Amino acid sequence: MSNQAFLDEDTRNNLLLLENKGGLTNEKVTDIITEGTGELDTGVTIEVYTQEDFKIGNESGLNVSAVHIQDTNENTNEVYYFFRGTEPSNFNDVWTDAAGIAAGSNTEQLEDSIEFKENVNRVIESETPEVIPKNYADAYSLGVNNASGLMLISKDFEDMRGFNGAPINAYHLAEADSSFEQYLNGEGYPNIRKIPQELMSKYIYDYYGEEVHKIVNYRQKGEPLYAQSFPGKMYLGKVVTFGEDSGVDDFVDVGSYPYEPGVMNLPLLYDEISYNGRIERWLNDLGGIDERNGGIKGVEELGQSPFKLFVEASNTQTGKEIIFSPFRTFRDVIFSPGVWKQTSSIKDAWGQMDLHSLEIVLSSYDKEKSKARVRYVRLDPVSNKQITLEPETLYQFLNRCELGLTEKKEVLNNLKNYESNIMTELYTKEQSEIIKKIDAKSASPQAFLIETNNQYGFWGKLGKDREARSVTFDEDFSPLDGRIKTPIIELISLFEEEISEMENFLENYKETYIKMFEKDEELSKYINVIKS
Repeated sequence: MSNQAFLDEDTRNNLLLLENKGGLTNEKVTDIITEGTGELDTGVTIEVYTQEDFKIGNESGLNVSAVHIQDTNENTNEVYYFFRGTEPSNFNDVWTDAAGIAAGSNTEQLEDSIEFKENVNRVIESETPEVIPKNYADAYSLGVNNASGLMLISKDFEDMRGFNGAPINAYHLAEADSSFEQYLNGEGYPNIRKIPQELMSKYIYDYYGEEVHKIVNYRQKGEPLYAQSFPGKMYLGKVVTFGEDSGVDDFVDVGSYPYEPGVMNLPLLYDEISYNGRIERWLNDLGGIDERNGGIKGVEELGQSPFKLFVEASNTQTGKEIIFSPFRTFRDVIFSPGVWKQTSSIKDAWGQMDLHSLEIVLSSYDKEKSKARVRYVRLDPVSNKQITLEPETLYQFLNRCELGLTEKKEVLNNLKNYESNIMTELYTKEQSEIIKKIDAKSASPQAFLIETNNQYGFWGKLGKDREARSVTFDEDFSPLDGRIKTPIIELISLFEEEISEMENFLENYKETYIKMFEKDEELSKYINVIKS
């Protein structure tokens, strides 16, 4: 089987766009593939599967298609999965976004994605059991969450590309993947909701291994989905951002308080606590409603019965506040600086909603892919938090550190040479100059007296016939005072400590750098340089 995928990225983009516009058919897929690759060989067969073929997704609202490509001449057997994004008019999609991704509760679409792949595999295995197919996935918006979860759980994909995608929710993933949940239970957490965010990040990277590095997220700067925060949010793999030079700001993060009040500003400090608590209550209530009503279908039926809806609302913390304490709710919302700030910011940025469209991000993909900034989402081994890194920038930082270390070592050598050689040479030179002057004065003592205005002195009073015949000097020199060298020695010691610390830092930095990026073949040029 060829190592190169049968479909290039442009063809996959066109198929994803077609899926998002309404769905794939054999005829349309064949036309697009032929347009991208040229006339197909006689050994190539194409088969399209949709969730309707297996009666999957009717309740969850899942929209996915699979394109199975075989080439008997090249021994090719590949399956490409295409996931549609959120359809705003589809309650199932909207509820999955809210209760599934944000609240981390509803897993119906992800479970249907797994079932869909299992059905596709069964059909393929019955036709060509001797060849294991290679799997690829492309997705948009909500579909990115489904595709990412499917890839991580299946662990048999070559890559997954997402466009303006919804992130995974670590808690949501654990709800859908029973083996991952068992792993977390074995780590001492029978209740996965009690696991801190940073530990969930660590467990995701530990459990799913190199799978997390097979994901590529393409996004348009300023589109609304990427900025939103909620418990368990994770973007994995590589993030390629288009439009960074456009001057467009990132969209408003509704889940994050917009001010940094400071300790002394008590009104804003209270408002921040109230705002964050309200977001947490809403998410908990969404998850609770989903669980109590058995998922999407139950919640949809709930909305058709005003009485049941009222009873359900009274069982939620948010509903109780609205029903039984409307004045407090009104006060907390209307008089909240954070709410007003977010409302104003969303109003100002509303035009950026269009940046979320698949057409825009694919257009940028065609124009900017070669020059777009690429960042990698990695787990910081120290804090266990996700961080976004640019490998080339890190490599440049490494070079600057090593250059600085070299310069420090040169300064240290110069200081040591000054302390052990140059200072002694200077002192010896000064001694030599003084001895020369002593010798000159000793050869002409009378001249020495004249220079000092003591040609007569006391003896001059007794007769001018007296003159100095010799002058005796003390030619003993004390050794160089140790206190003169002390500042230099202390400075040398300081440099030695700094150099030792920097060497340890660089060694740890290299190990961390290599560990973070060793899974990515395209970064091998940096890794090889570092290892050498």
